[in-house]
Amino acid sequence: MFNKKNIIILILVLAVAVGGVLVWNWKFRIKYQSNEFVGRVEKIEGKTVSLKGVYVVLEHPEALSSANQKDISVTVTADTKFVKTSIFLPTAEELKKTGGVYKADDLKREVGVGTMEDITLNDSVSGLSVRVKSVENVYGRSSFVASEIGYTVPVYK
Repeated sequence: MFNKKNIIILILVLAVAVGGVLVWNWKFRIKYQSNEFVGRVEKIEGKTVSLKGVYVVLEHPEALSSANQKDISVTVTADTKFVKTSIFLPTAEELKKTGGVYKADDLKREVGVGTMEDITLNDSVSGLSVRVKSVENVYGRSSFVASEIGYTVPVYK
């Protein structure tokens, strides 16, 4: 039923198919997985936030290099969560006691619910650092929908 010629043809067809799948995966696979982007707000227009920053790739920390900075647009929807972290900076009197030195890790922080208005009404909106999360892989994309936007604001006592 199966002669030597048919077996050789079958093996060749399978080898070409496997080779095609391997080349396809190598050529078109997504090299990095990232669900976060960290950057500075450049501008806000309606529900679109323009950022300059880097993709967070856990397996490749070198991706956080400033040489990899990209300009992206993030769309805010009704489902986007805002996380506001308030960091309480020391007073002038407290700084005098420590010689002007303090440990950032020791500062009081409060995490709460933020809003889009917090970001748009912030006087220093240009340059505000944010961490944007998405439910999908956003690596290499120039725009995506944010599931969460986190930011830190200083509180002067």
